[in-house]
Amino acid sequence: MKKQFHYYAIRYLTSAMGFSDDVSSLIASISQFVDDSVLEDDTHSYQKSDIPKEVIKRKLHKVDGDKLIIPVPKTALQTGTGDVEKKELLDEVNQKQCLVPFHYYPSVKTDSSQDYYVQPITDLNHPLLKEIINNSIVQYKKAISQDTNSAGMSDDLITSAIYIGVITHVIADTYAHRFFNGFKSYINDTKILKIQENESMQDIGGQYPSPDVLVAKPQVGCARVGTTVDDLNVVVVFEQRTDDDPEGFRSGGHTVNTSKAFINAAYIMYKYFLRLLGQTDNNDVHWKGMYLPVISEMSKMRGKTDSDFVSLIKKKLDSDIQCNYDALSTLCFLTNKAAFVGEFAIAVDDVRKSI
Repeated sequence: MKKQFHYYAIRYLTSAMGFSDDVSSLIASISQFVDDSVLEDDTHSYQKSDIPKEVIKRKLHKVDGDKLIIPVPKTALQTGTGDVEKKELLDEVNQKQCLVPFHYYPSVKTDSSQDYYVQPITDLNHPLLKEIINNSIVQYKKAISQDTNSAGMSDDLITSAIYIGVITHVIADTYAHRFFNGFKSYINDTKILKIQENESMQDIGGQYPSPDVLVAKPQVGCARVGTTVDDLNVVVVFEQRTDDDPEGFRSGGHTVNTSKAFINAAYIMYKYFLRLLGQTDNNDVHWKGMYLPVISEMSKMRGKTDSDFVSLIKKKLDSDIQCNYDALSTLCFLTNKAAFVGEFAIAVDDVRKSI
């Protein structure tokens, strides 16, 4: 998944479903920021009295004289080509702390097996993520019930939205990255057979690096299929090695339809947001009638610009809603207050520990 989902789809859903504009904006921004936090930022210090007790308890801070630093955790890899990409992908710390927990979330504990396949999280009672999801719901409901700040959000509501944003990213990427995992593994030894545009089924392989170029990339995550599984409105077919034998045969092939993945990820987000709001939708009547048509339209917007997504959201919501995500602005917002960056660090720590 890319910004089209992590920010725009989440921004649309949360706003349309009734979250306040501030909460909606922050959830969507943090959801996208997980993809943009590519370096640990430990340049911001705070008075010890301002540091959340949970941050100190978990030792998520560093000492800087009479002040404390709460590093902004790295949750994604630096992009690049050649040696930069290879170094980032093959770094075992990156795999364990960034790729596996935030982009290739497992269905089993990784200490029992590193040769796992990502499976889409279709149940909010997921064995590894259930406690985190439930905690986020309790935290949000408590914050919203006590929020009396008519001029904006209370700190408790802000920290709740930050935590929710991290979770939405984790869940969504399980739909884009099924069949892969975040370690260096034979499972990620894949080769593209064909790439087509979803509706026309026109061959669009020429818009991507050749399979021979991709197959030379490290066997980490979906590197060997490039961005095909994250792009909009694509059908990609690839073969995959079935065992740890370098000469082992490949399976007949997997087919990933990214439009379907986009829609299915939005649906589980919808279910999650309903629980946060304490709402129900019997027989998915509202989902099918109100939200699915817009999400379906988004899933087909291959090649469209940020402005196109903003225009669609404004039109569908009949609102002058602001959709102006910026990674640096989000970083500045987080580091403006120890409680905010501390909550991001806690959410990251919870997800990492859950696997």
